[in-house]
Amino acid sequence: MAAARRPLGAGIVTLVVVDALLVVVFAVLLAGFGLLSGSGAVDEGAQQAAPVAAGEQGVGEAETVVTFASPSRNISCTIDGAAATCAIAEFTYSPPAVPGCTGTTGHEVQVTADGAAWLCTQGAAPARAGSDVDVLAYGQSIAANGFTCTSSESGVTCRHDASGQSFSLARGGATLD
Repeated sequence: MAAARRPLGAGIVTLVVVDALLVVVFAVLLAGFGLLSGSGAVDEGAQQAAPVAAGEQGVGEAETVVTFASPSRNISCTIDGAAATCAIAEFTYSPPAVPGCTGTTGHEVQVTADGAAWLCTQGAAPARAGSDVDVLAYGQSIAANGFTCTSSESGVTCRHDASGQSFSLARGGATLD
């Protein structure tokens, strides 16, 4: 004959409920910090952001800093409150001349409200983005701080939304508008 089962005491039921709630809260927090997705990809419109001091933003407003890489990881970009800047590790075009540059050119380009320009790189040329940098999938765009960048199989294009100033950067060449 089977022994009769006793109902669980109120203390044990409370403990089980509290434990379950803690697990749910922990999972929500992990998902909120992007640690639960495991995809390593930036969703369209998503911003991997860290608040920083207000720069060109209004007093008391925080800007976000967004960093991403192309799927090939050959191009990596950062969008902050002042500019969208991309670096390319390997390219096949002839590097442009940048007046007064004593470093190397052709690896970095930037767009601001005033226009797009090549940057002078000091030190070592940029390397491919590491696995710790989120990927912006081909065909996806990300918008932050008044800039929009789009990843495609032919490179990355970044635009200052209000002025329309832009650049496109790819292994085979670049255009600055």
